[in-house]
Amino acid sequence: MSPSIKSETNFFIAPNDAGNKEVTWRKGQKGLWKFYSVGDVLKNGASFIKQTGVGGAKPNYNQEQDFKVEIVGSVKELTSASGILRCSKSLTC
Repeated sequence: MSPSIKSETNFFIAPNDAGNKEVTWRKGQKGLWKFYSVGDVLKNGASFIKQTGVGGAKPNYNQEQDFKVEIVGSVKELTSASGILRCSKSLTC
């Protein structure tokens, strides 16, 4: 189906495992895949397998669905409290 995937202003940190640094993964080679990275931060050797362009994928958003993308520098701050919920019968999540 020749998909286009656009990653915009995301923060990727690769694990220390040398064989596990690719951000994108695809099963099979059918169709023409296009990957675009715009303003992403790639740490610890993270990379896209084959970036075929910069900024070319256009989302199918209507005007009401369109949104402003936050700057990538604030991702760590915005997600600093994220993670697994620690719930139990005695604690309310």
